[in-house]
Amino acid sequence: IELWTEAAELGSIDAHYSLGLVYYKGDGVEEDKPRSIQHWQEAAINGHVQSRHNLGIAEHKNGNYKLAVQHWMITAKMGYDKSLNRIKEMFKDGHATKAQYAEALLGYRDSVEEMKSPQREEGKRLGFLINMASDRTGRPSFRNANEDAVLTAKDIDRPEDDRASTVSRLGMPRGWEELKTVVSKPQHEEVALGPRLKTVQRIIATTEMLA
Repeated sequence: IELWTEAAELGSIDAHYSLGLVYYKGDGVEEDKPRSIQHWQEAAINGHVQSRHNLGIAEHKNGNYKLAVQHWMITAKMGYDKSLNRIKEMFKDGHATKAQYAEALLGYRDSVEEMKSPQREEGKRLGFLINMASDRTGRPSFRNANEDAVLTAKDIDRPEDDRASTVSRLGMPRGWEELKTVVSKPQHEEVALGPRLKTVQRIIATTEMLA
């Protein structure tokens, strides 16, 4: 919790997402759903797909179907198939219109096609290295928008391998030097990663100070 809190203060959207999970479930902390929602909202406005999807689930559980559809429309258009399936279910249940489902489906297909671009593939490769480096540190990882998350705690999405540990105890993770090399290469500055790359660099610097 402390590591995620520190990372969230540094601007990590994945840390906000993970904090949202533990507070929503009361996993190791006192259950605090409003606080959970705040963390997911912070991550969602900065582009975290699973956080916005979970906001949709929370709204759906509260009977706010219109807001749930709005959240899932956004994430479906970002290529998240679980949100598209949710909209399909909402359409069948009469809580979403045919036009909304069609719009979500077209947006999803466009996003999937865009993800096949060379720039996206390079970004995915960088994302894999970041995930690999974070597995042993407990630092939040940057996951791809179309990653298949595991549903736990009654439909709340959670990554398969969230492990809390410290850099001081485990040392630098395998692949860390390779990660730093990839991030620092000039050609990767052209990859359309935007704010995420800067956040990666901040976490690298912070982790090195803690090591």
